[in-house]
Amino acid sequence: MESYRELALDAARWVLARTVPVGGGRALPAEERPDEVADNLYGGGASVLALAAELALDAGGVDDQVVLAVRDRLVDRVGGPGDDGLYRGVAGYAAALLAWWEVTGDPVARVGVDAAVARLAETWTVAGWPAPTGRASCGTFLDVVSGAAGIALVLARIGTVAALALAERACDLLVRHAIETGSGLEWLMATADDERMPGFSHGTAGAATACAIVGTACGRPDLVAAARRGADQLRSLRRPGVGFTTPNVIPPAPGLEPVSHGWCHGGAGTARLFWTIEDLDTVDACLLAVRRSGLPRPLRPGFWDNLGRCCGSAGVGDAMLDRHRQTGDPELLAFADVLASDIAARAIRDADGARWSFTAYDVDGRRELPPSPGWMQGAAGIAGFLLRHARAHRLPGNEQRIAWPDAPDGARPCTVR
Repeated sequence: MESYRELALDAARWVLARTVPVGGGRALPAEERPDEVADNLYGGGASVLALAAELALDAGGVDDQVVLAVRDRLVDRVGGPGDDGLYRGVAGYAAALLAWWEVTGDPVARVGVDAAVARLAETWTVAGWPAPTGRASCGTFLDVVSGAAGIALVLARIGTVAALALAERACDLLVRHAIETGSGLEWLMATADDERMPGFSHGTAGAATACAIVGTACGRPDLVAAARRGADQLRSLRRPGVGFTTPNVIPPAPGLEPVSHGWCHGGAGTARLFWTIEDLDTVDACLLAVRRSGLPRPLRPGFWDNLGRCCGSAGVGDAMLDRHRQTGDPELLAFADVLASDIAARAIRDADGARWSFTAYDVDGRRELPPSPGWMQGAAGIAGFLLRHARAHRLPGNEQRIAWPDAPDGARPCTVR
């Protein structure tokens, strides 16, 4: 397993070399606009600090001026213009700064975390947080990636009085916009959106998970009850077959696989809701469906050719390690081994370091993803999984891990565990 750690270190070297100087520190080039820079956690500068936290946890400390320059940029950006969400804005800066602070004790990062809470309080309105740039026509965003659910998850992890009070308001907003189906509650991505996505990133599983985590952290049984009603809705959508799966979208989208298995729309993400309401039988059923699906083999066009945390193998592997840490089930660790081996076999390695190129399939069709340094669809997130995987083999079931806001135990704010 040491070879996976070395691969992750090579990837980290490549990621750090992709950063560019910018006002306030360093950032990553924007993936879709390389003449601009990005700071977000999905694929921007916060990705670098997230990986740096994993490296610091693994190696006992990172002394790298590039990392500190990224930290400075994120602290500077907390109070500036931009979006608020977990993977697209300020809440994501806070998540990366919090992880870095928890591992290193860096006081500058902690100042940034507290400033982010203050910023999120300032931009909050009774209608929720402003929509992401260019998406105002969709109304108020409710989802994990850009909206109230993801912001609430970060605030619950921060865990201060101010953060938890704001997290409660966010979840009250979610409950107000929940849709009664007769089987349970469901959530849309945004209030003026009409696409029904049951999964974690943009739909019911993610919004309900936020309600469960914040309800647990704040002693709000009404929020936990709403989360359970969200779980009821997902149970009503259960598809036949091995384990527990739900549709990608309702109704099915032409040309899109009916079921996914990743963090975003599949069992690796959906399981998080059932973790938070302590329905562990369904957690295991979700993960069983993933393990029996055939991945990581690309069985057919559109099925599986993704290695990232969002839609691919790194996110699935992290879920397997989470459950293995709880149960000690060797089959879960063995499946994480399969994923890590496939990731390693597909690495692009040269004198510059390591990175990956793969494919994404979504409602927009097939997209070839060139090597990216980002957290959710790139080398930073893949390297983070490989580092944790190596730790899981060194200390099976007791490896140190960073509790990211969307982790199953996100209701318990504390240091690394």
